[in-house]
Amino acid sequence: VGFGLNIALTRVKALNEYLSTRSYIQGFTFSHADVEVFRKFSGPPVDQYFHVVRWYRHIEAIYDGSSEKNDPCKLQTSE
Repeated sequence: VGFGLNIALTRVKALNEYLSTRSYIQGFTFSHADVEVFRKFSGPPVDQYFHVVRWYRHIEAIYDGSSEKNDPCKLQTSE
């Protein structure tokens, strides 16, 4: 396992522990913090990291894919 991969795995493990008691990265609602972390993933994390997978799937379901730093985050809406 390469050095960069070790760092990435350490971060995912830490994120998994952090999300074990939270639904969002920061605060109690979807925010830019969730978008920033979500965009760092190239796809869903491995199932071993249950809390990260739960959070990832939740953000994937509600995030519309666009967000500028100064704009409010947009949620998907059904029409």
